Amino acid sequence: MITILATTDCIPAADLANCVTVANRVISKWAPKWGISALVTTDPTVKADMVEHITQLHAKRGALGYHDVEAGIPTAYDDPAVIHNGIYGYYSPPVYNTKVVGGKIIHLPTLRTKARYGEGVISVFVHECLEMLADAHIDNISAPDKLGLNWMVEVCDHVSGYYGIEVVNGHTCVIPDATFPNYYLLKGGLPLDMYGNSTSPFDTTSPSFYGFTKDPKTEAETPIAKGSIHH
Repeated sequence: MITILATTDCIPAADLANCVTVANRVISKWAPKWGISALVTTDPTVKADMVEHITQLHAKRGALGYHDVEAGIPTAYDDPAVIHNGIYGYYSPPVYNTKVVGGKIIHLPTLRTKARYGEGVISVFVHECLEMLADAHIDNISAPDKLGLNWMVEVCDHVSGYYGIEVVNGHTCVIPDATFPNYYLLKGGLPLDMYGNSTSPFDTTSPSFYGFTKDPKTEAETPIAKGSIHH
């Protein structure tokens, strides 16, 4: 069992508790595919394997959150000051077309507008939890893609822009999608990610795809272009 200690110096304790509850709920759905058992807690007396801080004191330019290794401990920081949709994020549900038949409104199966999402603190918190669990020491690379390149395993970045919803204590929470191991196998079968958005391994077509390959010999990192073909 991997234990992640969650702390904050800038959001209410009740909101941190909700972040932890939702993170554990998401982990229970995602982690078994990776063969991982994990628990997020706010109990400072528990021996933690990883730590995640919600704080403005370790800002990294351009990053809503990030993780690193400090004194051998995988450690993440989430900065509420640069996250613009509050604690729980912004969600607008999809709207379907309608028509009037015999004075009655009939709801059609065709979309008028898609669901809209905006990341909140809880979105970034879950993102960093999952990415630490998948690549604790930032040294996990994939099997080769069809070009023979190994990817850094950043499970949320590779399906960035896809989201799901969780509700906790009356709050609708925006949750980032995350890849499963089959995403990194050329012959990996479905599902490839938590919310079923990717249709092929090494898919680079998510709305905000972000990723890097890493040379296992030189450790050189190279950006992967969104929309490029690696499968």
